[in-house]
Amino acid sequence: MFQLEIAIENWKQQLLQHQTMTAADIEELQIHLLEEMDALTATGLNQEEAFLIASRRIGNPNDISCEFAKINHGVIWKNRFFWMIIGILILQIFSSCAVFLARGGALIGCQLIGWNPLNAGIISAAIQITVLLCLFTAFYIAAVPLSMFRKIPKKTLIGAIIAVTALNFFLSHAAGMGYNLLIARFFSVEQLGQFSRGCSYSAMGLSVLWPVVWLVLLLWLLPGKTQSAS
Repeated sequence: MFQLEIAIENWKQQLLQHQTMTAADIEELQIHLLEEMDALTATGLNQEEAFLIASRRIGNPNDISCEFAKINHGVIWKNRFFWMIIGILILQIFSSCAVFLARGGALIGCQLIGWNPLNAGIISAAIQITVLLCLFTAFYIAAVPLSMFRKIPKKTLIGAIIAVTALNFFLSHAAGMGYNLLIARFFSVEQLGQFSRGCSYSAMGLSVLWPVVWLVLLLWLLPGKTQSAS
């Protein structure tokens, strides 16, 4: 059964996906759509038929986005910078979570399982890489196939940004200080030296690995050629 509210909302979401229009632009197009529908229903068409014809008269979302892209240069770049900063923030929080879990896992492994402190430093790096891969995979699935972030209201998004920033601060500073205190409490001087050496080996390996990872990601996400609007 055709539901007009859902159809209009889906139509608006298609326009929002291109990120070339402001809320006022979409509101103006919606008013124009409803006016077209009123004129069509007055001729005897039902709501579904009127919606299909009116939306086609307004234009294809891709064509509309291209036209508004010529006007809203500032809006487009503002959106791009916003998501760039969000990406940096997400990278920081993911790195903080990975380091926190990796250090915690290494400490637990040494105290409860009896890992060699030298090996624990290397295992810590492996835990860090695994956690980062899992977090980035989950984020990609949520952002691209599911498009979850486009459905989040603005106020909720602002609250989430503040919460993530606070969590990043806690993991980077408070949790890090607590971890260093635990290391000093439970490790002997010799064990601490071995653990530090293992961490140095891991850091050396990561310094080589991460540039390769970023290069592969950039090549994978390299924008393809698009046809310019006529």
